Amino acid sequence: MASSSHLPPPSLPQEQQPMLAGPLPDPAQLQQELRWVQVRPPASEKIAASGDWHIWPHMQSKENWKKTMGAKATEVEAFLEQRKVWVDTCEVCSRVGRGMRGGMGAHVGGLHHFKDLGRMLADGVDVGRARLDFWQQWNIPRGALRFNHVDGVVEMWKGDPPAPTQASAPAVGATGALLPVSHHLVVSGAMPQRDLSFDQCPEPNRWTKLGEAIGMPTQIDGDFNSCPFLASKSQWKQASALPALRVEKFLRAKNIYPQCMLCPTGVGFAVHVPAEKHMKKLCENLHEGIPLREVAAQFWQVWRVSGGAIRYNHELCKGEPPAGQAALPGLPIQPPAQGCPQPQLQLQLQQQANGPEQPGVSDPSALSIDNVWCPIRPRASMPTSVGGDCDAYPHYASRTTFKAAMTHAATEIVKILGRQPIAIDPECKVCERCRGYEQHLGADKHYRAVYEKLNGKVEVEPLRELMWQQWRIKGSWVRINEFDGAIEISRGDPEPGEARLPGSAAPLGIPGLPPAQQLQYPPVPPQHRPGMPSQQLPPWSQPQQAQQPQQAQQAQQQQQAIPWSQPQQAQQPQQAQQPQQWIQQWAQKEDQRHPQQQPQQQQPQHQQQQHQQPQHQQQHQQLQLLPPQQPWSHQQPGGHQQPGPDT
Repeated sequence: MASSSHLPPPSLPQEQQPMLAGPLPDPAQLQQELRWVQVRPPASEKIAASGDWHIWPHMQSKENWKKTMGAKATEVEAFLEQRKVWVDTCEVCSRVGRGMRGGMGAHVGGLHHFKDLGRMLADGVDVGRARLDFWQQWNIPRGALRFNHVDGVVEMWKGDPPAPTQASAPAVGATGALLPVSHHLVVSGAMPQRDLSFDQCPEPNRWTKLGEAIGMPTQIDGDFNSCPFLASKSQWKQASALPALRVEKFLRAKNIYPQCMLCPTGVGFAVHVPAEKHMKKLCENLHEGIPLREVAAQFWQVWRVSGGAIRYNHELCKGEPPAGQAALPGLPIQPPAQGCPQPQLQLQLQQQANGPEQPGVSDPSALSIDNVWCPIRPRASMPTSVGGDCDAYPHYASRTTFKAAMTHAATEIVKILGRQPIAIDPECKVCERCRGYEQHLGADKHYRAVYEKLNGKVEVEPLRELMWQQWRIKGSWVRINEFDGAIEISRGDPEPGEARLPGSAAPLGIPGLPPAQQLQYPPVPPQHRPGMPSQQLPPWSQPQQAQQPQQAQQAQQQQQAIPWSQPQQAQQPQQAQQPQQWIQQWAQKEDQRHPQQQPQQQQPQHQQQQHQQPQHQQQHQQLQLLPPQQPWSHQQPGGHQQPGPDT
């Protein structure tokens, strides 16, 4: 925005510094609920009731803009960071495809942001109406906060965060809008960061929350993309470091060294959880479009300890852990009495949030039904639409999500097969070759082969049963679906091929497959199907009509290889047209004298010919041992086959 030539540069308000009197309040201190309350006035006072950007003194130059709007944005950024909310996008610059290279204060007060906003607020545009489209909102504990990029007004909301339709709701004035500050109120938005203890649990056999969540989605029913703490590795590290340290400190005091349930190879819980590797693994297990509140319950990790249990994030239970109960608020911790004996340390069992391991993995005999497939690992994802193709499955949305889902499944099946009396080295059913089943099942080669096998854009569910790969193990059968990573097991020696769950299709290669499913594959002969080893196709699945022409062709080739099996009338013209035939006969004679010099693949056919025609071949060899008598001079039919009077 250029300076106006017809208006003198107005001066900024003199009470600019006292405008930021006191820190921004917590939403719990607001007197009004479920409505916006103004907690910071505009950056400058308008010189007219209405008009374009010229009526705002703080927009007249980039220096005024930086001192006013930059200071307001810095205050908002500090307030949000105290509540583990990090600003990584700008509502103004994102409209023109520009991101944030620094903090919110430096970015909003910078020249690029000032110019981008100036292009949107051209001359003649009513700023009073345009400002309603420049609110940026963040959800925080106990409410929400929003910042106006035009005039710098800051407003707060007490209660459940409002819907986007309430963004333009009028705000209550700042006067008389605040409650007196209480020393019991935790303004930072988090509970006191004390050491975890069962003394903070008010009731036995109930979970007690001892720590707030590290952040909340910035949108109602937002997915993981709307979580500020997952915006970058630095923000994740800063938000998750302290909670992970508290959990590890509590467990190590009881001789339990925790491991991450998502990353079994992670070393050091307090070091591994804030790391970038764990953040990537967490994001791979989350799906776009699914609200975070719906999947958060799947990521609880539980440890049983003496006297109760603890589950991450920061919930303790005194006594037996309950199921399906909300957590209670924690009590202030009391210092332990001196001389109080500590509980005896004993070996504990680490449990994950999804419960103990299914009995079929380690002990197939624990299953209650024979010859029926029982799931021990669920599918990586379910289709998001009825009759969907490969793109309708969230785990197949990208190579990264597919690798994360299938690698875990492959690792589990390899462990099951490796624990057998004779270890089984699994092979892929879809691909022709694979080196290392654990690495292959999530690799790009398998990702593309699955797409080709399922014909890409057709409905997947009818073809899903064709993707099972099964093995015979001790006392049972186990199988894995090489499309979605589901693992099932069946107790009993008989192969449970006919004892499938209702609605399942017959496996590949078994007679009786519905024609509608057979047509889903390209019309390629069974022995040459891409990505399918030939040993997976039983002989009865290959039609005899397709084999008979091949056998007839081989028999015809063998018959043509035997010279005496051809009619003499067909051989005589050929001998007359080739004057150097004696050279070939001499080479055949040398091959017969030195059979070890012939290729190994020709010896069985030569021996078979000797076995079939021993007498005729002996006579033919005797004829070949004779010196050539100018075979090109024989013009009479059959003259080269009758010995002359001198012989």
